[in-house]
Amino acid sequence: MSTPDEKIWQTTAVQNLVRYAPSGTYFARFRVAGKLVWKSLKTTAFSVAKQRLPDTMRDYRAKLESGTAFAKGKMTFAAAAEVYLQRIQASVSLKPRSKDYREMMIDFIRRSWPSLFETDVRKLSQRDCENWLTRYQQHYSPTVVNNSIGTLRAVFDEAISTGARFNNPAAGLSRMKVRQKQLELPSRDEFLRFVDEIRTAGARQSKDCANLVRFLAYSGLRIGEAKYV
Repeated sequence: MSTPDEKIWQTTAVQNLVRYAPSGTYFARFRVAGKLVWKSLKTTAFSVAKQRLPDTMRDYRAKLESGTAFAKGKMTFAAAAEVYLQRIQASVSLKPRSKDYREMMIDFIRRSWPSLFETDVRKLSQRDCENWLTRYQQHYSPTVVNNSIGTLRAVFDEAISTGARFNNPAAGLSRMKVRQKQLELPSRDEFLRFVDEIRTAGARQSKDCANLVRFLAYSGLRIGEAKYV
C-alpha cells in the first residue's frame, strides 16, 4: 500500500531523480555530507530533467565545497578556481569547446603565476594582479590576455560570493586593444581556380572536397557548424 508521500513524490528509473506529482515538475534528490538535498530542475519534461540532473548536483557540491573552505578560515585561489571550473562544467549554455577554453585560461594563469594558487584570496591585492598582468601581456596575444583577465575576475567573484573577500582585486585591470586582422581574400576567379584544382586533384573524394569548400565559402559557416547541415 502506497503512502501519501509516495503518491506526491514519484520515483523514476534514474537515480536521484524524482517527480512532484501535483505539478509534474522534476526534482534532484541526493545527499551531500549526510544532508538530504532537494533541488527543483524547473522542468516537467523527463528528457530535460535527466540532462540537467548531473549538472545540478555538481553545481550544488561546488557551492558546498567553497563554503566549507571558507568556513575553515581560509580559501585559496586554487579552491576558488576549482569552484569556478565546476560551475563552468555544469553550465548547459556553454559549448564543450567554450568550457575547454576557460580551463585553458586557468592553466595559462597558473603557469604565469604559480604562487597564486596556494595563496589565501584575502591576501591578494590589486597591485599583485597588476604586476601579474605586466608580465603576462608580454607573452600572450591581446585576445588571450583579455580572456584571462575575465577568467581571473570570475574566480575572485566566486570567492566574493562565499564571503571570503569583499572586493575584486582584478576589477581594475585594463584590457588590451585588439587589432582587427587585415584579411587578404582571393578574387572570385582565383577562388574558382582554387576549387577547380581541388576537384581535379584525382583523389576519390576530390569532387566532394571541392563542393565542401564552395559550401563553406558561400554560406559563411564554420566546419563545426557545417556538419549539422
